[in-house]
Amino acid sequence: MQRLVPLLNNERISLKALHENAAITIGRLGLICPAEVAPYMPHFFRMWCTSLANIRDNMEKESAFMGICRMIEVNPAGVGADLVLFCDAVVRWNKPGEALNAWFKKVRMVVLMG
Repeated sequence: MQRLVPLLNNERISLKALHENAAITIGRLGLICPAEVAPYMPHFFRMWCTSLANIRDNMEKESAFMGICRMIEVNPAGVGADLVLFCDAVVRWNKPGEALNAWFKKVRMVVLMG
């Protein structure tokens, strides 16, 4: 996380693919070990959402979103004021798989319950 977060947040890097890959990696880490990654959310959540909102739907993106959903479940406060960016990234999915859609519903309940 000490290397991925600065990479994701570095606006001087003009390679969009590098930001996307860092965001996907963070999401996948959250899928495997959400409790360890979730405390870092306030430091990367905004750029994570922005980086993945516009990429095409695929398995990499899906696993990253499942990971961020697990992190939100562990640390809902980590979303901060950027919930709208997450919602924007979610609605840009053309057709999420059943498992991901179930995670989206679960996150909605976590956020609503506060």
